Amino acid sequence: TLGPDDAHVVQLTVDGKKQSLPTRATNVQDFLNRAKVTLEEGDVVEPATDAVIDGDNFRINVYRARPVTIFDGDKRIQALSAATTARSVAAQVGIEVFPEDNLKQEVSSDVLRDQVIGEKITIQRAIPVNLNLYGTQVVVRTHATTVADLLKEKNVNLAAGDNLQPAAETPIVANMQIF
Repeated sequence: TLGPDDAHVVQLTVDGKKQSLPTRATNVQDFLNRAKVTLEEGDVVEPATDAVIDGDNFRINVYRARPVTIFDGDKRIQALSAATTARSVAAQVGIEVFPEDNLKQEVSSDVLRDQVIGEKITIQRAIPVNLNLYGTQVVVRTHATTVADLLKEKNVNLAAGDNLQPAAETPIVANMQIF
């Protein structure tokens, strides 16, 4: 049998629970209201709430936000996020991270000491260094401790007759010049 033209079946996933529901809602927000699904700060809905429900087996996913505390050096940022990876949480909060930065995501084992409820993300920043290769200036980021370690990490091989300044055993410091 055929159903009415204005009715559709929606596949709804909220909190990992899947349901198939008939609806005459015209868009995602209307459907969520009818299904009594309340969105809180930081929750993410796919597709967007203004998306038109135009066919059967229309899929709607609701991702719930959870509390996250980000430690970036001496900055502490608390937020609600529905993102799943540390990098995507940082992006959602507006924190720029570089590929060389290390991000550690964990649940705090000592809530009182850390004063963290929910997830804890720690950003270990890579050090920016100005590397001049044969007259071409390049800014690189590293966790290397010496100039030699940096060159090895970045696959820079010195040929016979090449000069290196400062010396290979020089400790890396932020924004230093290496020629």
